[in-house]
Amino acid sequence: MLVSGTVNCSTNTAPSGDWEVIVPAGSFTIRASSNGYIFTPQSYSVTPSATNLDYNFTAS
Repeated sequence: MLVSGTVNCSTNTAPSGDWEVIVPAGSFTIRASSNGYIFTPQSYSVTPSATNLDYNFTAS
């Protein structure tokens, strides 16, 4: 998972596919990336206003 915006960071998913990043308030783009996979949607553009937000990607 790649997060870019107010800060830039990345994280790996757990075996279950779950992932988590902690970021300050601001606008971000979230992208999933893994060699050999195409993700839907390609990205999310978000402005977090809550402490827990769910964004799901499907790999094919």
